Amino acid sequence: MVRSKPNFFWAIFWSFFILLVCFAPSKGIPKFSFFANWHIDKCIHFFLFFIQALLFLLIKDDKKRFYRENTFNYILFVVFYCLFLGLSVELIQHFFIETRAGDFIDFTADVLGAITALILFRNKKVVV
Repeated sequence: MVRSKPNFFWAIFWSFFILLVCFAPSKGIPKFSFFANWHIDKCIHFFLFFIQALLFLLIKDDKKRFYRENTFNYILFVVFYCLFLGLSVELIQHFFIETRAGDFIDFTADVLGAITALILFRNKKVVV
């Protein structure tokens, strides 16, 4: 029996969305003093990478089973992909985008978002 290849479209699409959001000039982003103390940007980073990891974990094959959800190598791939994407975003913001600043705390929020998705998915707390 030939298995169809998993569809990574939405996970890759979301990666490009993250790049678009994180590399957009900050001049066009409205500033609300109400949210200034809440560090809403950290919540956005957490959310973006939570969804990124979840999209990779929810890839299904042609039999509607979760794609390799229990394999250690695939989990490592998801972790390292999110780590690499988050670190790349922050380094590019820091060195190449004048209107943005790379921030270690943003990277930490990225990592926490991805790890939270992994933990919830592994414990089946995420309902799909």
